[in-house]
Amino acid sequence: VAAAIDAFNHAAASVSGSAGIEFVDVTGISRASGEDPALTAGDGLHPSVEMYHRWVEVIGPVAERITGRWD
Repeated sequence: VAAAIDAFNHAAASVSGSAGIEFVDVTGISRASGEDPALTAGDGLHPSVEMYHRWVEVIGPVAERITGRWD
């Protein structure tokens, strides 16, 4: 599954780049949940608040560059 996700992300980044759209890859953060249980919600499946926070830390600066603001 990891190889398929990597291939998808590579294709999505390529297509996005061709269209002049920045691609933000949060897969590494998601994969870190295997080593850090704080990244997974109590049900053991869904992202926790901490994971969403880490995603926003990566996505936020891109959103700010695109929109001119982040709040």
